[in-house]
Amino acid sequence: MQQQKFDANNCQDWICPDLTKDWKLDSLRRSKPVTLRSRSGKVAYEFNRWEGYALKHFTGQYSVAQVQHLCNFLNDDAIAPNLVVELIEKLFSLGVLSNSPQKSKQLKKNEDSVTPDTENLAQLVDESQSQPALHFPILKSVVHWIPHPDGYWLLRNPENVTFLQVEHRDKLIISLFGKQPLAEIIELTKIEAEELQNLLKLLTVTGMIEGTQPPKPPRKKFHILQLLSFQVPLFNPDQWLNKHLAKVRFIFTTSFFYFLLQILTLTLIISLAQLPRIIETGQQLWDKQGIILLLPLAMLLMVVVSFHELAHAFTLKHYGGIVPEIGLLFVCLLPGAYTNTTDAYCLVRRRQRALVVAAGVICQLSVGAIAWGLWNLFPPNSWWNTGSYLLMIAALLTVVMNLNPLNKFDGYYLAVALTGINNLRKRSFQLYLDLFKNRPINEKADDQTILLAYAPASLLYTIWVFSNLLFWLSKILRDNLTATLITLVVLVVWALYFYLPFSTPKLRSK
Repeated sequence: MQQQKFDANNCQDWICPDLTKDWKLDSLRRSKPVTLRSRSGKVAYEFNRWEGYALKHFTGQYSVAQVQHLCNFLNDDAIAPNLVVELIEKLFSLGVLSNSPQKSKQLKKNEDSVTPDTENLAQLVDESQSQPALHFPILKSVVHWIPHPDGYWLLRNPENVTFLQVEHRDKLIISLFGKQPLAEIIELTKIEAEELQNLLKLLTVTGMIEGTQPPKPPRKKFHILQLLSFQVPLFNPDQWLNKHLAKVRFIFTTSFFYFLLQILTLTLIISLAQLPRIIETGQQLWDKQGIILLLPLAMLLMVVVSFHELAHAFTLKHYGGIVPEIGLLFVCLLPGAYTNTTDAYCLVRRRQRALVVAAGVICQLSVGAIAWGLWNLFPPNSWWNTGSYLLMIAALLTVVMNLNPLNKFDGYYLAVALTGINNLRKRSFQLYLDLFKNRPINEKADDQTILLAYAPASLLYTIWVFSNLLFWLSKILRDNLTATLITLVVLVVWALYFYLPFSTPKLRSK
């Protein structure tokens, strides 16, 4: 059988055929070949894992260039530059695709592999690229598309650090904005006017459209629980991070990673052997100095959390993200810092998103290892020995708090990044609500186990935390009634001053 040959440069816009009707692909496994089987089960062909990943997107929706781009996101060095073109030639040689003129048309942009609406839409998008943008709405020039390996698209606005996750059809519709009048877009794509209006609303609230800005979040009414956790924005650190990023680039090298891994492993082994001594030192310090230790411990907690947030920020900058805001975070009135790393959602590689989240914990462990070394270095009962011990405790306490996935701290977002389940908490409780109301479940079978486990675990943990908090507060009230009442009065006055409006009311005309 003569093998079909293609010009790699001229077929980049061709739509890859839909193989899902007649063929099925075995699940992809790392470093293992995959098998493409006919639905009848009589024919099977083996492909390497890169070819298998490309075949996963042979659904009649993606062009040759788009599938090649998606593959390049996985590993630029291991993937051939014309992988998809060579794969199509291989499919022809194996007989998966027919060499007949009628069948070979399935590779064309305007042939059978595209559904009627998407077919004309894709053609119009290509033709409209050279037309002037005369029709409202128009996307901002800084807005760009990012193909995601899971088959959807991210529309990213670096100006306002916002993003939208859309399907392929919505991408094509949005690409027509500014090229065609809205009435023609509705007629061509058969989209409902209400659906188009909702799409425009999403683009507007994320600041994607020229002349729009994301609205500022409304100021929430004060309630006492805000004292448990609230934020005070300070400044935009992005330019400062860009200026100093080169100084910390060595941290992200492979050699430094293995060096740090060895140091942390050695520290863990020795510190476990010293565990009785570590516990005894803490008991002695508390017996001698008592509650006085809480003030230096709180200050050291603030230092550790600040380093923790800088680790998030520099890691996101290393991967090309934007950090628009840094500020103070108060948890139970204890000060710390926070960093806005929302742009990490636009990193399509799951490993990169996980590293952005994990960077803070890795930094805390490093600070704890340094403090442990200083504690062993300085003589007992010295000021430096006590300070390094408290710093070690502060680092370990924040690690334990942050790694808990049942709180919306780093452990939760790390679980989101590793599982790929966005809005894990919300979707978990929604799954139970759907089950209770006997509604159809829209979650993937692979995700349902995690979602079913998360909601009850989170609920039990919340009950346990609040019960212990109430017990602790009641004990303080019994033991220190006068001091507690004074503290409550100060907090109420402080809350009234900062949260209640004191402006003179305006007179309304009748």
